[in-house]
Amino acid sequence: MKEITLDQPKEVLQVNIANESYSIPLAGSLPFMDAMKLRKLDPEERMDFVIGFIQKYIPEDVFCNLTADAVIKIFTAWSEASKESQGINPGES
Repeated sequence: MKEITLDQPKEVLQVNIANESYSIPLAGSLPFMDAMKLRKLDPEERMDFVIGFIQKYIPEDVFCNLTADAVIKIFTAWSEASKESQGINPGES
């Protein structure tokens, strides 16, 4: 019998908001099927998908009070950190 053990450390983007820290897993930590879906989305749909993903890791009351600029900064930082970390550009073929 052959066996494989997967060590899947999760790299994260640390987001600090009003003296609280939130850890958002980078693209390399996305479940495979979510990553495949993300690759097929057009840029607008991709941003909606990633924003929804980010919302899972920042409490709703905090996320809902962020400015549009703050959300874009988080999205951009997450995308750049994901690319640097895993050689992945979310959604790029």
